[in-house]
Amino acid sequence: MTPVRRILLVDAYDSFSNNLAALIRLVTYAEVHTIKIDAYSNRDFRGFLKSFDAIVIGPGPGTPTNDEDVGIIPEIYNLPEDEIIPVFGVCLGFQSLCLGFGATISRLKVVKHGQSSIIRHNGNDLFQNCGEVDAIRYHSLRAEMTEEALKNLEVLAVTDDGPEENGEVIMAVKHKQLPFWGVQYHPESCCTNLDGAKVVANWWKMATRWLNRKERISQPLPEGWVVPLDKQTLLGMPPVPSDRQLCYQSFHAPCLDIVELCELLEVRTQQQFVMLDSSAKHTGRYTILGVFIPGVTDTYTWRVGDESIYTETFGESGRKEGNFNLDPSPSGIWGDLAGRMSSYTTTGGDEECPFWGGFIGYFNYEAGVSTLDVELASPRGDEKDRRERVPDVNLTFFHRSIVVDNISGKVWVQSFQFQDEDWVVGVAEKIKLLAAMSITPTTTPPNDVVGNSVVTLPRSTTSSGARVSTATAINEPLFAGSDVRITQPDKEKYMENVRICQRELAKGESYELCLTAQTTVSIEVPFEGNEDSSWKIYKHLRKRNPAPFAGYYRAAGTTLVSSSPERFLSWDRHGHFQLRPIKGTVRKTKADGTTVTRKEAEDILNTPKERAENLMIVDLIRHDLHGVLDGQEDEDGGVKVSKLMGIEEYETVFQLVSVIEGRMGDHLREEGFTGMDVLHRSLPPGSMTGAPKKRSVEILQEIEGDADEGDNCGERGVYSGVFGYWSVCGGGDFSVVIRSMYRFDREFKAENDYRREEGMDKRERWRIGAGGAVTALSDPEGEWEEMLTKLNSTLAVFQ
Repeated sequence: MTPVRRILLVDAYDSFSNNLAALIRLVTYAEVHTIKIDAYSNRDFRGFLKSFDAIVIGPGPGTPTNDEDVGIIPEIYNLPEDEIIPVFGVCLGFQSLCLGFGATISRLKVVKHGQSSIIRHNGNDLFQNCGEVDAIRYHSLRAEMTEEALKNLEVLAVTDDGPEENGEVIMAVKHKQLPFWGVQYHPESCCTNLDGAKVVANWWKMATRWLNRKERISQPLPEGWVVPLDKQTLLGMPPVPSDRQLCYQSFHAPCLDIVELCELLEVRTQQQFVMLDSSAKHTGRYTILGVFIPGVTDTYTWRVGDESIYTETFGESGRKEGNFNLDPSPSGIWGDLAGRMSSYTTTGGDEECPFWGGFIGYFNYEAGVSTLDVELASPRGDEKDRRERVPDVNLTFFHRSIVVDNISGKVWVQSFQFQDEDWVVGVAEKIKLLAAMSITPTTTPPNDVVGNSVVTLPRSTTSSGARVSTATAINEPLFAGSDVRITQPDKEKYMENVRICQRELAKGESYELCLTAQTTVSIEVPFEGNEDSSWKIYKHLRKRNPAPFAGYYRAAGTTLVSSSPERFLSWDRHGHFQLRPIKGTVRKTKADGTTVTRKEAEDILNTPKERAENLMIVDLIRHDLHGVLDGQEDEDGGVKVSKLMGIEEYETVFQLVSVIEGRMGDHLREEGFTGMDVLHRSLPPGSMTGAPKKRSVEILQEIEGDADEGDNCGERGVYSGVFGYWSVCGGGDFSVVIRSMYRFDREFKAENDYRREEGMDKRERWRIGAGGAVTALSDPEGEWEEMLTKLNSTLAVFQ
């Protein structure tokens, strides 16, 4: 039996390396083991190298002339003769090969990130049987041959950028005596054609011939070689079957109005209320309401650096400290959440319904950053201002829920609370009555019980005349102009930050940087009233900017009002995953008031700059998904791009959208992997960071911190995080928190206590983030305008 070959992939903290690993597995059928460039000393590295048949050195940020950027890579090209094995270098790996044998490294005049080029080759060696190679490039540096380099290296391929740009640029080389090959372009990109990816198969054929000629046989893996942590489940063990059953009623109510349903549940005055609302029919479909139960419904909060999770129980004062599990999980809060969900696994619900109960809430941007081992700026904003500490994770666990299919009109009222049949039946009847009243209004709606409080069916919004009145009011200003103070980013500072980003791109530190800035809105509203300001804002925003991933979350001292158009990650109970990154935005209304046509939007969004933005995030997301799905490229699982850079129309903008899908194989699910494993390894959203993710986050933290007027030390907070649900049925769906605003309800507690005593209005501060992806092709003025376009879709509710 032929032994299985092993390939060692050396990862320089890139965000495409998992894609490269998947391609290697696909064409070589070898085991691929990945290590970081700084995971081992040179001595330790050489100690286990005999267990591998070849090495692939992947791409990464920085320059091969910087020791910190390359780690052990130079040692690979300088191994003693008896330890040498075949090597294939990509991008940084290619540049390191060239540098190691006499070439020089210099900057390109025109950076090439996410752009395609035709590669010229002679059809031999790496390019044997290759036709036209159309390849994606991600580099700002180039290798240039010297007389010394030409003694050692043979140029296999070039591309010509033209005299006005970079002229002829080397794209592939091989060593003349040693089994070393390298390419500058990215064969693993989804937009590199098959001939461009074929070089990996050709390399492996030549590497295998070299191994056979040398009669080299790899040794068994050394004792103690363990599966990396990122291949272990958050749960840490296979799932345990549960006999918990869902109680539910379903019925059709096609005339049901979501706003009226929320007001039936007393959203106007409730201190806590949670809803995920698909108010546009692009990719969203369902509205999901979590129903609070006094003494039962818990909201869990956690802050980066804390060793404990805090719990606030609805109807009880204060919060409790403690982990979910008696033994803290090695995966921290993520493992604890997985353990909690595992203990509530539920069966017996309607397969058609996506949510049967479970977690609804958000992970903010900083929670995502913490998964990258990036240290947050210190002191944090609330520490600096001596405000009450705000959580980075805010999740409410619901036993009761109501789900509405906004397309078919089907409604589910459901609970897995013990002996809760009466509640299910009672609420179902009230919703049926509410829907019927939408068709045939009555002037004497009855009172009844929903949850544990007396509820009156809404009288003022059930007649057609009332609806006209409400629609008119929605277009009027929500707050008097004198009560609203808006603080926006400084234009010159923002454009300077764009230029700083571009200097980092030119140095090779990143391919794309998603620059953002915060706007704050301070308002004064009466303490007493029949409707909280947040619900007024949400209804207004829902009317102005309907979105497929809208939502209203008010719990544990934070209120989030969302009109997000972007799905981050969804998964179903059968292991199917979908991500829908948005990069590229065109406002539908021109400066002169005329409307942008779809054809005009297509012309703008199909430019190299816009397409490069989107492609870089698509490749990054493929990397994130491959990180858990393990490069499966067969009928049992895998990752694919099912839609590449399609244009979608929304209420106020056109967007360039891609769709990446994958399936988790049965063997992974049997080991205990879930959608939360994928979510954990994919945060923060790549569409909000840039690529490579870790280095981009570090750079942006410095830039945005400098730009931020000192309010929160460059923190993004809830903005740029993810908001959605994880259901006890095994599915989940999270959106990116954009086109949204949030408020910390206790931010001005002491001041507002004084204001109440003095008969003054209550003070609130809302935060709105907006930004865009900066590439080498960006124009600072254009980036400023794009940021304003995104900002105004939300800010307009105050103007």
